[in-house]
Amino acid sequence: MNFLDQPGQPADRRLLERFSPSTNGSLIYSFTMEDADYTDSFSGEMVWPKSDQIPYEYACHEGNHSMIGTLAGARVQEKELRE
Repeated sequence: MNFLDQPGQPADRRLLERFSPSTNGSLIYSFTMEDADYTDSFSGEMVWPKSDQIPYEYACHEGNHSMIGTLAGARVQEKELRE
């Protein structure tokens, strides 16, 4: 994971992510962020409910400069549909 605006710089940061199944079929996403610049870590947790939807593939688009054009084109199409 890239925490800095310039990749390749050393960072004393660590992100720990966990996915745990819940008894009702949902997933529990929890994370802990550790940063040497702060005295303590911070954590969070979120429940992802079970769904009948097809999961969307998550992919990191960092550095993918074509995404700007792709998203801009999608916004134009959305605007045209609204009009």
